[in-house]
Amino acid sequence: MNKHFCCLASIVAAALLAQGCSRADQNANSAENAKQTAAAQTPTSAVAESNYKNRSTEYPADLPLPQYPGSQIEVSRKKPGKIKSLTVLLISKDSVRKVFNFYVKAYKGDGWDIDKVIKNTDYMMITARKNSRESNVMISATRSGPTAISIFISKK
Repeated sequence: MNKHFCCLASIVAAALLAQGCSRADQNANSAENAKQTAAAQTPTSAVAESNYKNRSTEYPADLPLPQYPGSQIEVSRKKPGKIKSLTVLLISKDSVRKVFNFYVKAYKGDGWDIDKVIKNTDYMMITARKNSRESNVMISATRSGPTAISIFISKK
């Protein structure tokens, strides 16, 4: 009986050891996969450098919306690739409502279809489409006083 018990105990121990090793391998594989996924999602220095090089303080000539009159350009950025995009950040001394009305007229005057409008006292947004382009203009009051204007346009 002791012989059978020892054999059975050895078999159970071997099975548990094998199962433990299998789980350790799975955990190691999971940890390695997590590292690879994180590395793929972390911006590389090449991406950061590309983002920096594509920045400017000039209003892009190919942006289909006009610069708000009297506004100052904080930064503009072009993103090349499969889906090209332009982003421009402006500052104005005018009210959120006045800037909003200007861009509603600019979109309509250029044949854009306005999809969505958000109107609050200190924040307004317009989302529009034209052909293969999508755009939005976000206008918000800042704590320091001026109005911030963010223009984004992408083309597929």
